[in-house]
Amino acid sequence: MTTGFGTLATSLYGLRRSLDGLRREAQTVAHSGVDGATADLTGAAVRSAEQQRAAEANAAALRRASETLGSVIDIRV
Repeated sequence: MTTGFGTLATSLYGLRRSLDGLRREAQTVAHSGVDGATADLTGAAVRSAEQQRAAEANAAALRRASETLGSVIDIRV
């Protein structure tokens, strides 16, 4: 049963990292508009898309792990 909880923790950690990455790229874009500084907006858009896909993958893994743990609990009860 601890393996399932490890999977949940790993998925949550990955999801958090992805959301942090999205936040960081949003700050890059926002600061370029406010400060007038030149920023790699194309790179920020690409990195944002990568982070979004990673967040979606982590959320899907989290959902599957949760469903599996729920099934295991149903079987044991």
